[in-house]
Amino acid sequence: MNFCLCLPLLGALPVSAPLHLDGLIHALMVREGLTSPDRVNLPLDEERGVYRASAAFFLERAVPVTERHTVTGILGWNAFDEFVELANDPKKASRMKNLKPGGNELRVSSVVQAEAVVFYGSGDAEWIGEFLRENLEGLGKNRLCPVDREKISLFPMREDRSWVVDGEPARAIPLDLWKTVDGAGEDPCRAMVSFRPPYWKTEKRLCAVSPGRGRILSSLELLGQEWNSGKQNAL
Repeated sequence: MNFCLCLPLLGALPVSAPLHLDGLIHALMVREGLTSPDRVNLPLDEERGVYRASAAFFLERAVPVTERHTVTGILGWNAFDEFVELANDPKKASRMKNLKPGGNELRVSSVVQAEAVVFYGSGDAEWIGEFLRENLEGLGKNRLCPVDREKISLFPMREDRSWVVDGEPARAIPLDLWKTVDGAGEDPCRAMVSFRPPYWKTEKRLCAVSPGRGRILSSLELLGQEWNSGKQNAL
């Protein structure tokens, strides 16, 4: 089943790398003892080694997300509220250093203020929705951004948007495969990245990728009329 997954956020989301739905599900399955880091067998459709699971899109009340600050960590924060306050102050952002309290590593993240993170996928939608409601506490680096699990919603869609949205890559896809995908644009962004979980470990290849660290949904219309009309049929 093709689906759209919406994860409501309860804070600012620090993004140091693109978030992929298959990577998120795999990491949670490993944590819950359902699989191992080296065994990837997910409840998602797969084609030529690539899962039908998009990277993250950011949604904010049908209005473009305009506040995205690139920060090099945060210096001396003690609570998540302080982290959010510092990360979203442009004047302070240039002085930030550590994402972890007490650490001294230099980490670069984009801090996104969005209402929700949206993923597209194809697979066992009911299992995925229930699994995430039971086990997903947060997103982003070190799961710093809490997710409102009770409001996680998943909707069936006729169109598969897990690989392509408006001619642009919806996820990392090997370039040779991208050239064969229906609806694929001719000149996508390219990068040497991993394209299947665990993303920190698997071999990098030249891939067509989503622009930046996450595409912004400027209105609910981008989710598709099917999604809007299917809200009453949420899984």
